[in-house]
Amino acid sequence: MFEEYAFEGESFGVSGGWTGEIPTGRRVGRAASSSRGSRVQTRPRVGPLVLAPELLDGRPFMVVDRFRFDGATLDAYQARLVQRIAAYVVERSEGARPIAAIHLVGYTDARGGAAYNRALGERRSQAVQAALRQAIEALRPGLTTTLSMDSTTEGAAALVAPNTPVAAPRNRRVAVFLVPRGASPGLELEAPPRPAPAPSPARPTPPVSRPCCILAPTIRPFNSTSNIVDPTSMGVHNDPSERTGHIYCGALGFVDLGHLRDLCDFTKFVHGQIVARAGAPGLVTTAHGQAQILSTIPTGSRIAVAQAIAFDDSFGYEIFTYDEFGSPGGHNSSFSPEDLPSNLLGTIVAGRAITRMASGGTFDAAVTTELAALIASAVAQTPTGTLAAFSAINPCWIDFSDVRSLLQDSYLRRRNFTSMPWKAGHPSDTTTPAFMSAGFGAVTTLYDYSFTTGRTFAKSTFPAELTRIRADATTRYGVNFDKPRPCP
Repeated sequence: MFEEYAFEGESFGVSGGWTGEIPTGRRVGRAASSSRGSRVQTRPRVGPLVLAPELLDGRPFMVVDRFRFDGATLDAYQARLVQRIAAYVVERSEGARPIAAIHLVGYTDARGGAAYNRALGERRSQAVQAALRQAIEALRPGLTTTLSMDSTTEGAAALVAPNTPVAAPRNRRVAVFLVPRGASPGLELEAPPRPAPAPSPARPTPPVSRPCCILAPTIRPFNSTSNIVDPTSMGVHNDPSERTGHIYCGALGFVDLGHLRDLCDFTKFVHGQIVARAGAPGLVTTAHGQAQILSTIPTGSRIAVAQAIAFDDSFGYEIFTYDEFGSPGGHNSSFSPEDLPSNLLGTIVAGRAITRMASGGTFDAAVTTELAALIASAVAQTPTGTLAAFSAINPCWIDFSDVRSLLQDSYLRRRNFTSMPWKAGHPSDTTTPAFMSAGFGAVTTLYDYSFTTGRTFAKSTFPAELTRIRADATTRYGVNFDKPRPCP
């Protein structure tokens, strides 16, 4: 959950805070004919640009962005977006207006010659088209025979971000247009888009991952505390004021607010699907896979099941990213000491927020309240205290000298395979709350889970996967790789 880093050569930055603009006054599949822009995100965020189904006739349904410089190969982040598009196309195939055509347009950043960039944009659009065709067929064999799919390129003709190391990955993208049956492929979009309706409780909107935070005091050059959050200024959940980063808590160790907030939203997403089907058996979609509900879930157990499924989904992602070498947030962040504890905390906060909503109010407001209460009760440290905790674990858990350290596969020296927090040996360290070791109990027997993003493996194989990872980590990092102590 750390795909938001962009780096080329000696450049390194985080593509956070930029809000994309898609030009209006354009024909589907042609270069923009107007420089006017219409913001399509309601808050600064680094996730994909996803538009409401009502806007599909004239604007991209999704932008698969952040291709590697000069690359046209899909990584785990882009594959996940393709899976979402495929799932939507399959879902629409059963409705009154199924998707009839899929049009893909590849783009590049401003570096390089025009002819080369047009060819590179075409390779990118063709790569997404091939992956999308495969994903749709896996979900609904034969469906692609009813679809018209084509790809084209605009090269660097339609930049949506400045050509800086931080923002340029937004330009390296493929816009995916979905055309419903009966729509005109030449539809002009001159007027502002219609407001998107609130998502139906029966079909909750999939959340988008935040820029998650590798275990380091900074993720930007020349700023020693850019990845540290003041516990009194965490902001409002799913609002422009929302903060992500780390807080050290004496009772909970390092808390990654990016992971925690994501798991809040993912738990709510799963819970919404369970409630929509009244707990009945069937398939539930997750952020990185799917869960098969095996028997009817009693009303009083639905939150717990959603929490367990969301946590399993995050655990599968840690397994998957262990084998992703060569990029920040892959091997050098998998099973980081704070990851699983922060994920569990996200499910706990979500459960409390869903319960609070019974008395009125929104989920985001409830999360904001419950998160503030949790952090306040956990002996949260000021940024100075959190920085001191980072100093206590370096170079034992991590090997941090400056921001360039984060690029190394050997950056993370210790791996935590449990949801129990590790303590840094900070003066504030105190007893861990009992809810961190309570587990999910018997509700885990009500479903089967499978991870399906990038590769497919079932929850039943998690122990074998961990055995493999442990053997590799022992060789790489020594016998104490899965323990907080001793330190050199």
